[in-house]
Amino acid sequence: MLGFSSPITWLAIMNYVTDAYSEAGLSGSAIAGFTIPAFAITAALAHAGVALFNNMSTKWAFFVLATISISVVGMTYVFYFMGHRIRAASKLARISGTGTI
Repeated sequence: MLGFSSPITWLAIMNYVTDAYSEAGLSGSAIAGFTIPAFAITAALAHAGVALFNNMSTKWAFFVLATISISVVGMTYVFYFMGHRIRAASKLARISGTGTI
């Protein structure tokens, strides 16, 4: 399931970023601004994962990862219910000055 959902989620985020910044003509910069930090964080977390499993038992290491994963689920609701406010705060993600996408 992860092999399917991860690329689909990545593509959905890229499509959203492209659409959000296409009016300003900054789609390429927005994608780079999203992709470069995402890859840097991914590389750092790969090294942190090795240290996590070396210094904790497998049970506790998976517990920490599960707790982080469950807390990230809440972000879906934040973006769903507060997304219009987040987009309205961006000067570049506006269409006709309405703050909606």
